[in-house]
Amino acid sequence: MKVFRAEKNREYKVRLFRPRPFIKNDWSNGMFFVHYHLPSHRNGILCEKQFGRECPVCDAANDIFNQAKLTITNAQPTLIRIAKSLCQRQRFIMPALVDDDPNPVIFHAGRSVMRQLADKEHFDCLYRGFDFTYVLKSAASGHFPYPEPTVKFANSRTPVPLSAEQIEDLTRNTPSFMQTKLYKTIPPDEQRQEVAAFIARKMKESP
Repeated sequence: MKVFRAEKNREYKVRLFRPRPFIKNDWSNGMFFVHYHLPSHRNGILCEKQFGRECPVCDAANDIFNQAKLTITNAQPTLIRIAKSLCQRQRFIMPALVDDDPNPVIFHAGRSVMRQLADKEHFDCLYRGFDFTYVLKSAASGHFPYPEPTVKFANSRTPVPLSAEQIEDLTRNTPSFMQTKLYKTIPPDEQRQEVAAFIARKMKESP
């Protein structure tokens, strides 16, 4: 399966599917914690804490936050921005159909998208077949210029050309697929080097 990568400002019709009803807070089969912005791994590395190991990136973010609390200088805002950039972010993954393509893809999104979906009165609506539109808007200017994704439920339904067994198989294998195809783990020493390089560059860029 391919990973769905949205083009900015283009509207997509997406249908997520699961082998059981969609339940709020039931993300354990498709939730990852990811660190972004490291110089050689901008697409993200998996946070080691979700595997029960120490995470050098989380440790560095915490150290910088603590340093910022004790720093009453012009450097404090820069330190806080660096720490926030290093913090882990939740990513949710599910198989999906996009537009009129009958081949399933891996849909991955952050917490803001999942909140928009989970805020509906009927949390199993995705399982029942409701579609939604997905738009990744261009990033706004500012210290954290991330693209802003939005979703909107549609009144239509897209039939899934897959059996219940195929859907179950896709859902079960999606997490392992993402660990090998999109997000990686890297050795602790390499993580520390990446963090040091990121911090040095950001400090140099600060006014």
